[in-house]
Amino acid sequence: MTRTPFTLAAGALAAAAVALPAAPADASRSTVRLGIADNDPATFTSADWKRVGAKRTRYIVKWNAIDDPGALAQADAFMAAAKANDVDVLLHFSTDDYTPRAARLPGASEFRRKVGALVDRWWDDGVREFGVWNEANDRTQPTYRSPARAATFFQELWRMLDDRDRCGSSVTAKCRVVALDVLDGRTRSQQGNARSYIRRFYGALGRTYRSRARFVGIHNYSDTNRNGTSGTKNAITETRRHNRRAIFWLTETGGVVKLGDTGSFRCDPDSPASVRAAEARADRATTWMFRLTKRYRSSVDRLYVYQWTGANCRQRFDAGLVRSDGSRRPAFYEVLRQMRDSSILKP
Repeated sequence: MTRTPFTLAAGALAAAAVALPAAPADASRSTVRLGIADNDPATFTSADWKRVGAKRTRYIVKWNAIDDPGALAQADAFMAAAKANDVDVLLHFSTDDYTPRAARLPGASEFRRKVGALVDRWWDDGVREFGVWNEANDRTQPTYRSPARAATFFQELWRMLDDRDRCGSSVTAKCRVVALDVLDGRTRSQQGNARSYIRRFYGALGRTYRSRARFVGIHNYSDTNRNGTSGTKNAITETRRHNRRAIFWLTETGGVVKLGDTGSFRCDPDSPASVRAAEARADRATTWMFRLTKRYRSSVDRLYVYQWTGANCRQRFDAGLVRSDGSRRPAFYEVLRQMRDSSILKP
């Protein structure tokens, strides 16, 4: 995607892996379902995609895409390709302008009307899983300072699915709704902000909707790419204070090949040595991502890797498992190995 999916502050990657505490005793019974996100419909016909065996993906669409024929055409092609290849789509709504503090925050009725039109449009393509708002606590999103509005959006989407009798009276009988989607945060301040956002989000919900807000998404790039655990643990712990039955999806994570032109995640596309080093770094992060997921497997139900196709380090952000020509990066083989050998990872 052309967007910037997260903000990763500059800093050196830890040289040695952080020791993970032992997993809970009941974790051996847990299963984590794997998804891989991309925005190219051709992804699903790739021989390597089929080799990995992923049957889930995630697609981000701006909340008012119903007014944009180009965005609709792109999404239509993606949904149709996913359906044709038996791939389930998590459809996640997001801003229409990623410039920090620039996007307009829609009202509840406008959200319901325009997002409802998108739900209607792709229902026949089999879309049954929805994310209310992508990275709600990030400064690129208009929900950044409005957790109460994000909570309202969750209620509106739930009612929309319920009123139209699309998902059964309890909604979750046939559908899944990611009520809240947050960035993990690296620093103490960032993690404090994540806790505050989660607390205020749930505080804006009545008792009934607090219990319904069970599925929570975490983007734990910071932990994944710095051999950490604290951001993921922080989001899980705070959420469980408000809904003890919460289930977590790592809705966007992966090994970063490139993020910008400064800091620790650089990659010079014209330097083979730089590209090799960046891809090796992303491979190590991917290995850690799976270890981190295993650690929290009693809480984490889904893992969505971002992204399948990279940009050969020629865009600001690149986390592809394969290069733009389809050739495999080292991280691809780690994903393939995990799908083959992991006792908890399933398609």
